[in-house]
Amino acid sequence: MSILTPQFVIFIIVLLLIYYCGPKQYRWVVLLFASLIFYCWGGSYKPLLYIGITSFSTWLAALMMDRSSKWTKVYLTLYTELDPMKKKEVKSRNNRNKKIIFLLVLVFNLLLLGGVKYTNFILDNVNRVWNALTGASTQAITVDFLIPLGISFYTFQSIGYLFDVYRSKYDAETNFAKYLLFVTYFPKIMQGPIERFDHLGPQLLADNKFDVQNLKHGAILMLWGYIKKMVIANSIAPFVLEICKNYEKYDGSLIILAVFFYCFQLYADFSGGIDIIRGTSEMFGIKLADNFKRPYFATSLGDFWRRWHISLGSWMKDYVFYPFAMSKKIMKISRKIKSRNKNLSKAFSAAAGNLVVFLIVGLWHGAEWRFIIWGLYNGVILGLSALMEPIYAQFRSRFSKWKGNPIWHGFQVIRTFLIIYIGNYFDCCQEVRGAFKMLRRSVFNFNLSALSLETIQNLGISNRAFFALSVALPMLLVVSIAQERGIEVRTWLDRRNLVLRWTILYGLIFFTIAFAATEFNALEGFMYEVF
Repeated sequence: MSILTPQFVIFIIVLLLIYYCGPKQYRWVVLLFASLIFYCWGGSYKPLLYIGITSFSTWLAALMMDRSSKWTKVYLTLYTELDPMKKKEVKSRNNRNKKIIFLLVLVFNLLLLGGVKYTNFILDNVNRVWNALTGASTQAITVDFLIPLGISFYTFQSIGYLFDVYRSKYDAETNFAKYLLFVTYFPKIMQGPIERFDHLGPQLLADNKFDVQNLKHGAILMLWGYIKKMVIANSIAPFVLEICKNYEKYDGSLIILAVFFYCFQLYADFSGGIDIIRGTSEMFGIKLADNFKRPYFATSLGDFWRRWHISLGSWMKDYVFYPFAMSKKIMKISRKIKSRNKNLSKAFSAAAGNLVVFLIVGLWHGAEWRFIIWGLYNGVILGLSALMEPIYAQFRSRFSKWKGNPIWHGFQVIRTFLIIYIGNYFDCCQEVRGAFKMLRRSVFNFNLSALSLETIQNLGISNRAFFALSVALPMLLVVSIAQERGIEVRTWLDRRNLVLRWTILYGLIFFTIAFAATEFNALEGFMYEVF
């Protein structure tokens, strides 16, 4: 079931009635059944096999690790007379057992994810290498896998839970059904955010009382998400798709504009979906993590990634960056560098960690070389930034008066956007070679006269869509500036008088209904939904 359909709205209304009118102790059961129904909507129950295997394996492994730690603690408490060496041996055995369980289940689930998403990509590249070496012209073998929606999201979330229990951050959940709800919770199953068990788990099981404020604020956030997705993203999409698919037919100025539009299409599509998801969840009294914080106001690439897809960045930091950067091998190399250059030693760990993280982020986006190059592009820039940090520190110290200067701040924002913009050539084009050709045409086939309103309208942005965008994009900018200044827009709206408040809300509702670009069938879903 798509969250963009009327069926979804009806589903939510019915579910809210059942949730709040039913017995409080079974509300989590209502959410669990709703989540399973939502995930299988359309009649296919096969995806449940995948999500069931991931859920059960991580739940059982976490339980085994948790019980091993607790039995060890009990044993050491009962046998206090044990000598220190024996106690150390008992603790070591427990740690070893936990590590074996953890690694086995971690590798199993990564292989499951990798097998489903990347087998055909690997087979295709092996075939290409073989043909290049032998001069043959064989066709690559392909495997027809069912790829469950949201497999990357729920796999990463389950692995995060496994990591946390392994590190004894919290106790394992003993009830499988309650853990299954955490993994399958329907608002965020398709495209995140990637939640932590200690944040989401207690909320799912809590006695969430009916609150008109939650209902009202959740509905407003959903409405704002629909404006972003169905008015902004879907209105831009036909133009972007036409240019990026047939770039060789068009002037460089149109390609530059298409990629510029793509930046806003991607943001409006993904953040709009997250707003709908968070608004839906808020109506049940459950607050999901914020996944976006005005990323195009970022002043550096690192700042951008702290604002864009925040839950993925946080997950990567905790479960990939730090374990890799603090690993024995990296620390050994770092110590060798430290003997020659102390600053470079610290920067090396960060640079290597960022490169690995963004290689994984690129692969996470899809089994295509363009995503790998896009990931490495970001990783290399962040890695170089880490290596250049001592120079940046000297620059900031020397020109400290520039801090807070609006002109300097504006320059940093524009510079960061340009870095993101160039990277998006590889995101919006379907092939690596095509992305490089688009870049080349943008520079060497640039003709400003080709850029006219008539041409843009003929390529997909109709008069109706143009009007919708001329209203919605400034609205998005104003709201973003207000949020950047710390203004909570929904709270601000609550303080307006009744007439003004409902005039604004009804205006937004009718605007969305009138200008939602639903006729573009290729974009009935979300760009990030399949990950």
